[in-house]
Amino acid sequence: MSKIVSFDFDGTLAVTKWPEIIRPIYPVVEYAKQCKANGDQIILNTMREGDRLQEAVDWCLAQGIEFDAINDNVACMQEFYKNNPRKIFANEYIDDHNLVFAGIGNGSRRNLDKYAAALCQQFACSLGCSLTCDCQGCELYRLCHDPDKLLAFMMQPTDNY
Repeated sequence: MSKIVSFDFDGTLAVTKWPEIIRPIYPVVEYAKQCKANGDQIILNTMREGDRLQEAVDWCLAQGIEFDAINDNVACMQEFYKNNPRKIFANEYIDDHNLVFAGIGNGSRRNLDKYAAALCQQFACSLGCSLTCDCQGCELYRLCHDPDKLLAFMMQPTDNY
């Protein structure tokens, strides 16, 4: 069954320093492409507008991501509601501001260090891993030192862990 997935841009699909687009956040870019390849409909849902929005859209196209809607509902939802509600409907919302984890607070990229610390405490290896570990036996080996890998880990369904 296909789904509708909404993606934020700044801090979610790309590392940015407003308004500069610095680099892709590869796990999220790949997830967007995977969703599209699976037949899902994808939405770019960003605060950008005007020229800055066009820069983001063009950047996404260069990454191989073509959206079904941009800051809007997909056509099937407009037909379903027989209008175009202001709230954008999606089955999944991928946004650096909506990743929330119990006991950690907002799980955005700004707080990845807190999430890494919580993971290391939960999965710490017998050698006493910490955020500065290089222990190859740790289930989180080097994960806590790579924001992209950590974000990809955070996006995994919780049933798997």
